[in-house]
Amino acid sequence: SSGLLFGEALSKMTSLPADFYGISRRGKIAEGNYADLVLLKDSNVSKVFVDGELVFDHGVFQDIYPGKVLT
Repeated sequence: SSGLLFGEALSKMTSLPADFYGISRRGKIAEGNYADLVLLKDSNVSKVFVDGELVFDHGVFQDIYPGKVLT
């Protein structure tokens, strides 16, 4: 309803804020970047990856804690 294309909206929520705040290797899916991804299926979260590690899979949390808190 905002008139933005999906890719434009995604960029405004990911790469643009990371660039604005000078957070390197975040906000874009690219080799060498940190991979924090959420996969949706039918508007439901199916998988979550943090630093490229699967931490949530179809309703089940894995017993791993990758990543770091950004300050």
